[in-house]
Amino acid sequence: MIAATKNNAENSQVLELVADSLAELRVVAGHCGTASLGRMLQLTHWWLHPDGRLLVIPEPGLARRDLFPLRGRHAPCPGGVRLRAEYRHRDGPYAGITGEVLLNPDGTGARELDAQYRVTAASGTIEVALRQRLVPATHQTSGRRFSDATDSLNLPALYRVWMAGQAAGHSFGPVEGEVVTLPAVADAPWPVELLISTNDLASLGALSWIVSAPGLSRTDTGELRMFLQNGLLHCQSTAPEGAPSICWNAPMPIPATNAEALLRCTGATVHGRIAATGRLFGHEAAYEARVEGEAIASGPPDPADFERWWRERTVAADQPSAAETALLEAPGASAPPGAPSVPNEAQPWRTLRDQGFDLTLAGRHLQAVTVLRQALAGCQAERHHATGHPADSLLIDEVNILTRLLHCHRSSDELAPVLETLHAAVTVRRELARRHHLAQVIREQAHGAMTALTDVLEDWRLRLDTEVARIDLLTHADDFFVSLTESIADLGLDRTALAAAERGRGRVFLDVQAARRNNAHELGAVEALSAEELLAQIHMSDATVLEYAVGSNTSRAWLVTPDGQLDSVRLPSGALTLLPLVERARTLLESARPDQAQMSTVLTRLHTLLIAPLPHNWLPTTSPAPNPPPLIVIPHRMLFHIPFAALRDAETGQYLLDRCALSYAPSIGTLRYARARPRPIQRRLACFVDPSPMPGGLPSLSELRANLHAITGHYLPDARTERTGRGATLARLRDDASQHDVLLLGTHAQADDDHADHSFIALAPDQTSGHDGVVRPGDLQQLDCRAELVILMACQSAGGRVTGDGVQGLARSVLLSGAASLLASQWSIPQELSLDLVYRFHEQWLANGTSKAEALRRGQAEIATLYPDQPQHWAGFQLTGAWR
Repeated sequence: MIAATKNNAENSQVLELVADSLAELRVVAGHCGTASLGRMLQLTHWWLHPDGRLLVIPEPGLARRDLFPLRGRHAPCPGGVRLRAEYRHRDGPYAGITGEVLLNPDGTGARELDAQYRVTAASGTIEVALRQRLVPATHQTSGRRFSDATDSLNLPALYRVWMAGQAAGHSFGPVEGEVVTLPAVADAPWPVELLISTNDLASLGALSWIVSAPGLSRTDTGELRMFLQNGLLHCQSTAPEGAPSICWNAPMPIPATNAEALLRCTGATVHGRIAATGRLFGHEAAYEARVEGEAIASGPPDPADFERWWRERTVAADQPSAAETALLEAPGASAPPGAPSVPNEAQPWRTLRDQGFDLTLAGRHLQAVTVLRQALAGCQAERHHATGHPADSLLIDEVNILTRLLHCHRSSDELAPVLETLHAAVTVRRELARRHHLAQVIREQAHGAMTALTDVLEDWRLRLDTEVARIDLLTHADDFFVSLTESIADLGLDRTALAAAERGRGRVFLDVQAARRNNAHELGAVEALSAEELLAQIHMSDATVLEYAVGSNTSRAWLVTPDGQLDSVRLPSGALTLLPLVERARTLLESARPDQAQMSTVLTRLHTLLIAPLPHNWLPTTSPAPNPPPLIVIPHRMLFHIPFAALRDAETGQYLLDRCALSYAPSIGTLRYARARPRPIQRRLACFVDPSPMPGGLPSLSELRANLHAITGHYLPDARTERTGRGATLARLRDDASQHDVLLLGTHAQADDDHADHSFIALAPDQTSGHDGVVRPGDLQQLDCRAELVILMACQSAGGRVTGDGVQGLARSVLLSGAASLLASQWSIPQELSLDLVYRFHEQWLANGTSKAEALRRGQAEIATLYPDQPQHWAGFQLTGAWR
């Protein structure tokens, strides 16, 4: 509550008015510098709240809604009330009012506004002096419309709280703070701010501030839980949908690594606790505080609610009124991009732009798209004939128009316009970055722009409730992610570029894994990782990661070491060069009698394009140790079909296999599920080999069955289960998958590069269940697999349809069923060679105690000595998932 000064009656009168209710004042007369600005402020509502908050809102239809409402603070001053309010539109200009309301300046009891109104954008600043008389509004004025709106709005509530507790072994408090509950607004999560101004905690070291975390609570009985992990604040709530959000101010006296807060707000009180752990002066420290407080005020409706109310009540016709498109005139100056401008016959697209902005804010998206597209075409046409700074201004205009188009397309059911607009937005930003005087600005905005653009697809992804639909979305958006990634990499922001690439990789894989682990029947949405979180995943994997992004003409590779070193390399070749090479390599490797010289040439060429440009001293190397860290390869597009182990150095003639062990992953984000599981005292094996009768008349694998003992001999007799012939059914596989550490399937398989659901692996028909023995990816994915390793000794079992989410096929389904890692083949390999490789793998893995990745490398290297220059005999198998 604001206290009135005793020696100033006029000031006291105003403050009593403010304190007793939400004081509403309106501009009734005065010259504003320009005619259109006069219209904007002719009826302006000034909401002054007892706790010092200020809200300035023109009458709907009289002002551009991307410049209002203004929000800020007011405070008593000699002779009146000091005001400051502003509005910063994320895609447009800054607008603000600074000044005073003078009380009784002429002895008549009048109230007079003396202030400056200012709009600032990229191309300049417009500033106008405001001297106007103010009177208290009454419900007989048109301002009653605002009162009608506030009757149905949840008003903010302000609580004063006191916190006392322990931090790093020291007692503190009680320390005063604030809790503010705010009304929820659809699709606009509120920030959560931790903020305190006090000297009580000075002896405990610097404060740690945490900002911008969405949360929900109720003002009566709801609960808000917030968790801080890896520097990010996560919120969980038991409040129902549509409940108000919460914003609270509290101390965090230690740089926290993990924190939890639980607050309960009622109509008059708030109570709860805050706890955190972290490091203070290099030592582990803990913090815990009790929170108790009471309500001290309720506030005015929030501007965001008014904006929503505006959109609902100012649209009365199919076309915007003249008042809705009123423009701020600036004599002698060009309008800033995104700000109001003067319509004229020579530049009609600017009028369309402003109308499109208004329609967008009004929620009339279908009409806005038509108008904005016309404005965009006119802007682009003018830019093509402009040079220097005018061209820069037009580029910024183009960005602003595209931003509104994206907002409109979000409510559409058509993906193509969204992707087209996203591509255009990236292209324009790249053009802006080429302007030396704007490059630094674009660099500073790169992370925010990346998040904003990809969030459009994130929202779209949440609307899709099936795995296939989400995979198709990432596949269609793949070109956009490549373009965005390269545009950020061109700015030298390697980590941000990697984070952008990861936003389009393996996301559905993670959604499905999370739903499975949470026993959820519907797909959720796992949030994309930040650059820092990606590096943390690589550190925990204890391996070097090589990730690719293939463009049309060039590509990008990131090489990241476990200690966080990252190098981004632009590769000179893209899909136009790589695709023919990869297809030729596949044809040769899958051939019964390939041209060895030609195969060597192709694999050497691929090494030159994909491996040679990398810093070789960063690549891991082999060693006598049983667990040397491998190179985890995250391919992209056609690179999923490459056996990286067989790529050959043009200078040394060595294969990549000779340098390091390899494993594969769909994305860095999926490494969280590629952790080695605790080693059991005794590993248990379940084999499904040579099922019969084979579905579809496929030939028997009798040689594999006859020599199976070479592999099963590595396991104790009571720790192995062999399913052959009619016993190798899907029902038995379902039973064994959850009870064995290693599953081995020695049978036939077929991968379909066009239709993943047509892929299958062959088992025996089951008369009891009626299953025909054709096991599809969906059947495998439904297994409750607890195995640390699944071995698919089946032709093309690692193949499938390449999507934006990785390879969709049998291997993916096995990993999604819960398997920690998978050993599968990319092409058809003769029975005796498959058996030999899997035997040598077991010799290294179980007998010598090496990691799975190193066991595969050594087994392949041994066979390579028997078949020099014939990688088709040993390079087909690849390891995906946990490498240890």
